[in-house]
Amino acid sequence: MMDFFITEIGDWDTLSASLIACSEGGATAVEYVGDIEDATGADDVILVVVSHVSGMASYALQLYSGGLIHVPDDALAMHIALATGSTVIFGDETLAPTAYLACRPDGSLAPVTIDGDRLEDAGVLVYRDIEAPSGSQ
Repeated sequence: MMDFFITEIGDWDTLSASLIACSEGGATAVEYVGDIEDATGADDVILVVVSHVSGMASYALQLYSGGLIHVPDDALAMHIALATGSTVIFGDETLAPTAYLACRPDGSLAPVTIDGDRLEDAGVLVYRDIEAPSGSQ
């Protein structure tokens, strides 16, 4: 399972196509549901549980690929950002257990801070860019 946040999506079909493309021919469709209990359970379908959030992102998505997607989270997030023109925020435990990165539609990648307490308590996502240290790229 991969959890990520995404800004407004103009075309859900483009998101579906990008997820199917990352499955390397293993998935035939993407199913969007509000609760995992609503899923059909088909083996060749990527399941995405969608929740609305407020703040800088519009949706929290839980992706259940059932082993159909075999690319790293950062590569998948960047692929989705470039394909949809949306910013995709995902957890990156290689930086820290609670670190998040934002993949932007221009191909840039930046660390962000998420207020986890507000997200859990009120279903609100708030994030801000972390300033890069001087001299870094």
